[in-house]
Amino acid sequence: MSAITLQPRRTWLLMRNDVSVARTPGIMLAAASGATLVLYVLTAWGGGSPGFHQPVYPILLIILGYILSSFAFSEIHDARTGAYALSSPGSTMEKYVARVLLTSVGWTVAATLAYMATTALGAGIAQLIFGESHGVFVPAGRAVWELIGGYLVSQSIFVFGSIYFKKAAFLKTVLAATIISIIFGVFFIVAFRAVYWNAFAGFWPTEAEMNSVMEAARPFAEWIGRAGARISDVVSWVVVPVFFWGVGYVRLRETEV
Repeated sequence: MSAITLQPRRTWLLMRNDVSVARTPGIMLAAASGATLVLYVLTAWGGGSPGFHQPVYPILLIILGYILSSFAFSEIHDARTGAYALSSPGSTMEKYVARVLLTSVGWTVAATLAYMATTALGAGIAQLIFGESHGVFVPAGRAVWELIGGYLVSQSIFVFGSIYFKKAAFLKTVLAATIISIIFGVFFIVAFRAVYWNAFAGFWPTEAEMNSVMEAARPFAEWIGRAGARISDVVSWVVVPVFFWGVGYVRLRETEV
């Protein structure tokens, strides 16, 4: 079967089969929901607050989602399961799209519904015991949807990591991302120093020197800020996911060969 064949029905069947045989995501979600319920009820004692959801929901969605994504193709690195996974019915593209959809949209829907149900149960228990609660989580508001959108695009990095790294994919992906961030940070510092080489006496500017440079650049700061924001949006929301989804698929095809 051609590696680039993509039929929606067969992709759906692959997704349904993955859900029916996968136990780890369900166990992980159930354990997280149980821990969230206990935390919800205990922290509701003494005063409920909608702010409870701000750190807890992102942990459930993003951190656990990254971990799940880093195991998306772990079976291809196992001699016992790799041959079956790569030769099972369905094209490489269909298998890839099925796993990407399950770990992105599928996980987002499952985690959000589970968190809503958990907070509804927790609110009922806390209200019954303490007469107050943190309220039921509702995925509404720009901040929530930006968080969800951020997860949907950034998890592509961990899907690629699951294909590229044979062991400890999550940790190695985090480490690689950290190293790349440090390299970019160092590059920015060196480039900034090179551009303003005659503005500073030493390698690192003093507060007075930095203020002088900022004052001189003030006329261009607004334009640079707008341009930088647009470039950052394009890179974050388009370039990053397209790049990692693309190289992930290429890497999967190479593994199959």
